[in-house]
Amino acid sequence: MLSDLQKRIVSWAMTGTALAVLGALLVGIIVLSGRFLSVFGYVIWPLFIAIILALLVQPLSNFLVTRCRFSPALSAGTLLLFVLSLLALIVFLVVPQAIGQFYDFAQSLPGIWSNALAKHPDFAAWLNELLQEGGLTQYFKDADFGVLAKEGLEKSVPNLLALISGAEGVFAASAAFAVVPIYFYYLVSEEHDFIGKIAKESASLLPPHIVGDCRYLLEQFRNIIVAYFRGQLLVVTCYGAILAIGFLLSGLPSALLLGFALGYLNMIPYLGTVVGLCVVFPLAFFAGGPMMLLCVFAVFCLAQFAEAYFLTPKIMNRYTGLHPMTVLFSVFFWGVALHGILGMVLAVPLTAFFVVFWRLLKKKYLRQVPAVEN
Repeated sequence: MLSDLQKRIVSWAMTGTALAVLGALLVGIIVLSGRFLSVFGYVIWPLFIAIILALLVQPLSNFLVTRCRFSPALSAGTLLLFVLSLLALIVFLVVPQAIGQFYDFAQSLPGIWSNALAKHPDFAAWLNELLQEGGLTQYFKDADFGVLAKEGLEKSVPNLLALISGAEGVFAASAAFAVVPIYFYYLVSEEHDFIGKIAKESASLLPPHIVGDCRYLLEQFRNIIVAYFRGQLLVVTCYGAILAIGFLLSGLPSALLLGFALGYLNMIPYLGTVVGLCVVFPLAFFAGGPMMLLCVFAVFCLAQFAEAYFLTPKIMNRYTGLHPMTVLFSVFFWGVALHGILGMVLAVPLTAFFVVFWRLLKKKYLRQVPAVEN
């Protein structure tokens, strides 16, 4: 006969074993998903983009169907034309301006560097000493550039082959992404209840309460994806606008390009902030000195304050409820687990989904640990 303490120990041991098995299964699924995405990325990415776009425009589609009496096919065609027109507008109006800003920025870099060396002679002397100690100055003085060019040409042949292979990859990616409009049209025009179909097909294989829980989790994941991308797109646009206007008023070179670029980089949480700290601060210091650096720092503080205390709470409505440290860890974890940028983009929705899954598991299945019978 087991004592109460022994029963409790056995119960917790059985529970721990079950959790370990579930954890191993989950890790296996994540690893296999990462390998699957690394191999079939060109197949998954277009479908993923089409699904996100379809979810984002779903309210417009419902409005056209219910209020304007459009057929689903006409609604899908109208929205597809709208999305393509918006992309064409960006290509013909925004992209040339961005390229011009980038060209002006690249042209201004030598002048900024010369001014920085002139304003900070101690830094210039330290850099010159570093180059001389490293032997780089003497190396370029003594180098035979004819020999160097020949060696560089010989070494560049494999790189050229790799470049050709990369061009083939770009062509394959372009061909794959060309089917995004087709996916988008069918997803919008045909109102598929995928979650309902999955639940219906699973009803004959699983108990009703398991089917209900699976349906609940899938609906929660869909809601998280929709809320996150709709809200995040608006948040990063406002965040980028604040940075762009602030940089422009501070006199930073290529302010609009840098502001909106850093804003949209924050689609991956904190990426725009990290890049801004590494790029914009040194640029501000070398271009305008300590005063411009102070102004740019104030702009960053204002943008971060607005994003953290106004934009995200008001627009995202704290839907995910994740701590900032959890968000930062999830970006690195899912980026490694899913082999690249897709994991980083989906880091917050996936983490929020697993939080919902854990709460459901704890509430319905781990609420009471069964006692071991004699």
